[in-house]
Amino acid sequence: MVTARNYPDYFPYGVSVAVRNLEYAVDVNIGLPYVCNLGAPLALSTTAIHVSPALTTGVINTFTLTSASPILLGGLVPHNSLTVRAGWGRGLTFVADGAGTRTITVDGYDYLGQLMRWTGALNGTTPVPVPKAFQWLTSISYGAAADTVVVSVGYNNVFGLPYTLVQNIAENKNYAAAANAGTFVAGLVEGTAATATNADVRGTYLPVTVIPDGTNIFEVIYQPRRGNLHGAAQFSA
Repeated sequence: MVTARNYPDYFPYGVSVAVRNLEYAVDVNIGLPYVCNLGAPLALSTTAIHVSPALTTGVINTFTLTSASPILLGGLVPHNSLTVRAGWGRGLTFVADGAGTRTITVDGYDYLGQLMRWTGALNGTTPVPVPKAFQWLTSISYGAAADTVVVSVGYNNVFGLPYTLVQNIAENKNYAAAANAGTFVAGLVEGTAATATNADVRGTYLPVTVIPDGTNIFEVIYQPRRGNLHGAAQFSA
């Protein structure tokens, strides 16, 4: 019988509690599917984390999120609250207000407190999604270029998972069974080293049709990796 778990909730900021080759966790029944309740995540926002001033032409522009974010609590990537850490990280989006292809470097932490880094590039006014699930951001840097675009940073509907996903089994929306219409990305294959550009080390879930709005409740049931539950070490600077 698959039942809900009591989830760990003490993840002190700035302290890594990731365990390499983790074989056991109190909320994981070995050999059984894992029930991951995401609660009622907030609706996505393309601007809530940070909106830069016009970037200075020809130089690297770096913003420290612990002081530069006027909306959220420092660099918190929100899940179901703008001020309280919850969930297991969330994907980001970057979009410029004009033509621009500057490189992007994001530094921060995952929900376990591991340092992590993602790199990519702006694509003008087309939003650029980040496949890694960040919990907290410390800085964002844009490479040198001739433009003076303003860049908005927000969060999307890609959600991190607490333990490494091997295969999805089912998804529930508002505690009702739903077709497996969402997109699941498995965690990195065992032995694969994380890079600045690859997918999240533990895997992610993207719901569709019924999507986060602050009231819809999401629950996914999946098979976690047997051993190394926390996945590969995050890539960092």
